Amino acid sequence: MILKRYIILLLLVFAQSVWARNSITLLFPGKGNEEPWKTHEEYLRKEANKRNINLTIYHANYSHKKQYSQMERAAANFVDAVILVPVNYLKAGIIVDLAAQQDIKVITYGQIPMQTKNISMHVAFDYNRVGQIKAKYLIKNVPSGNYLIFSGSPTDYVSSISYKGLMNILNPYIGRGYITLLGDRSIIDGTYQEAFSLSSSIFAQGLGNIDAIVLPNDNIATAVIQALNQTAGNNKSTKIIGSDINAESAKRIILGTQSMSVLLDSKVLALQALDIANYLSNNQFVPVRDRGRPYTIEGVGNIPTYYVEPIAITKYNIDKDVIEPGIIKKREVYTRDVIKILKAREQK
Repeated sequence: MILKRYIILLLLVFAQSVWARNSITLLFPGKGNEEPWKTHEEYLRKEANKRNINLTIYHANYSHKKQYSQMERAAANFVDAVILVPVNYLKAGIIVDLAAQQDIKVITYGQIPMQTKNISMHVAFDYNRVGQIKAKYLIKNVPSGNYLIFSGSPTDYVSSISYKGLMNILNPYIGRGYITLLGDRSIIDGTYQEAFSLSSSIFAQGLGNIDAIVLPNDNIATAVIQALNQTAGNNKSTKIIGSDINAESAKRIILGTQSMSVLLDSKVLALQALDIANYLSNNQFVPVRDRGRPYTIEGVGNIPTYYVEPIAITKYNIDKDVIEPGIIKKREVYTRDVIKILKAREQK
């Protein structure tokens, strides 16, 4: 009799713990066996387990129709919230509206669905701050000297916002003569080859000493650094400033061939979206940064937006803020070649 009561009690406790878990569905646009979605899924499942969240993940294989049917399935399962990374942001409004009809909260990141006002919250990086972070690092570490600036396409929203944040801080120093601007060029297509060709032609002009090079992202930095090494002669002290750190640029920061980057990994957005979905599922207040700057959709109105603070990454915090949280795996950065170079430096 006592054993029977004990078993019943255990079942009740188990049922209560399962019932208390929030049920969240994540709709990815791509394929489950390709990057970045494969890594994102592994990362978010681990984080969901830490938070006692019942997380279901669907991959739409780049089919808007399939993603819509996945939302139908989520609604039929009475989930508490859905995190949506749309296949087609122009059509995804009907996916959001379907969830709203079932009182399901929808959190989006990446591209924001158009033609709907039913997004509970959008998660995005504050790209104006990205430019400001770069500028503040430069003013602190290279307060005067020769600067060369590369930006992305002027028609790219993210690039233009970041560029404005950068130049709003640098312009007064340029105006006072502390900073000499050797060039300010746009890399329109954003490809490695375009960046390499453009920067090679600029370096071949013999600009002399270059104290700092500012780049729109770390993929472009790879091309420009190669061109610098081949054509610009002795510029080993040049500060290379990028953003959107990856495994290759992380190696460069550790080895000192790139000075800083900015953490813009979409896994950070995904984790924030997961936490917000959990908050909203519990009807809890979400501490939104920059409440005065919602994302505005033309013809729809303002969408509540959580702006994730970008983080400056240098050799001093790369382990703490990038490696230890698992944003980039340690084995991808501290390769045999990197460790060999670091050990050789220690022996000198």
